[in-house]
Amino acid sequence: MDIQWTHLPFIKALHVYGPTTQATTGIVYDSRDVQYQFAFFCIIGEETDGHLYIDEAIQSGATTIVGSNKEKIELYISMHPHITFLLVQDAREALAFTAVEFYHHASDQLIKIGVTGTNGKTSVSGIIHNILQGLEIKSALTGTIGFNLNGILYESANTTSDALSTQQMIYRAKVEECETMIMEVSSHGLV
Repeated sequence: MDIQWTHLPFIKALHVYGPTTQATTGIVYDSRDVQYQFAFFCIIGEETDGHLYIDEAIQSGATTIVGSNKEKIELYISMHPHITFLLVQDAREALAFTAVEFYHHASDQLIKIGVTGTNGKTSVSGIIHNILQGLEIKSALTGTIGFNLNGILYESANTTSDALSTQQMIYRAKVEECETMIMEVSSHGLV
């Protein structure tokens, strides 16, 4: 997919360096997952800063780098004129909005049911999922137990996945012709 980075107003790019349009075959925030023509988002986390892995991402084939640290971004611009660099206020927010766009707004095409609370999220989500299946409504379920898609259970790292993983799961559910997506949502995930 060719992404014209200057025409994505939801990203709120402070500045775009290099080519404004790039062929983008994937989006990631873990440099170990970068492949050719991927966009790498420099997320600042509690344990590390994605800006420290820009060089690794480029060497692995990233053609777009999105980050919020101007000094770190500017270190690479002259060395890599063929790479698109986006300076943004918040790379995590930019990733979330880009994921929606990259996965063709699949979340707009499904009924989403979120279950939150102190206790019983897994049970209630499972009951809703089973009721829908009993009514022959194709649905997917994600939460503590993982990602259940058509009876196949895939692992997930957290009760509530990050924005990128959530959009990937919703897209897969849509491709599998699901009509609904039930999500167990922790209070931490809501924040």
